[in-house]
Amino acid sequence: GPSAFDLFIHSWNPGQRRAYNEGFLLVPGQGQLMHDALVWERYEDNAWYREAFGPVFNQSEWNQVSMAMSISQGAMHVLQHITAARNNTAYERVIFIRPDIILIKDIRFDDKLYAPADNVVHVDRHKNANGDFYFITSSQTGLLHMARLAMDAKRIETQVSVHNWIQRSFNAWGLQLKMDKVLPGRDVEVYRRLCGSPWMFGKGFDYFHDNYNVTAAQWADLRGVCG
Repeated sequence: GPSAFDLFIHSWNPGQRRAYNEGFLLVPGQGQLMHDALVWERYEDNAWYREAFGPVFNQSEWNQVSMAMSISQGAMHVLQHITAARNNTAYERVIFIRPDIILIKDIRFDDKLYAPADNVVHVDRHKNANGDFYFITSSQTGLLHMARLAMDAKRIETQVSVHNWIQRSFNAWGLQLKMDKVLPGRDVEVYRRLCGSPWMFGKGFDYFHDNYNVTAAQWADLRGVCG
């Protein structure tokens, strides 16, 4: 039958298409499920955007703007998919998640913490709700703001520290970023920091071994992502 979820991919690195397909969409045993769920994917070089915005943003600011632009593209295509003439799709949740993270704690939507709310977007438990590993929305309002996030990003204030502008943007539209129970550095982290955290590396293996039958050899291969 049809997949219980749809998958949308946007990346600023055209060279990552093969990596996505080999490492994610075509994984033996589960890859076909992921491939069947794929609705839209786009890989493009953002060098032109960086050159255009270069005089406006420093590197740290540009990283945030670039991320907002990517989120907006994904959100707009989700909205297009929902409103397509012959498509009656309605999503209970839309999750915007970075592809460079490892998550070793289940996100359970049966937890009342994730109860649907028009004015709430859930995020990881980074200090002051300033995380950016993922955003979870259950409303059209949240999805629409994701689509226009890049419009706010281009007005970023140079004095605002990394991440803080995201929350300001959501708050300005009447949305609240609400932290869930996933703690950065213990439950979720970027791949490049995995090997530098013995706790994450050990607990990560336990999680993927118990839930996905990952072998020690397969887990050891992850060391390659640490450089």
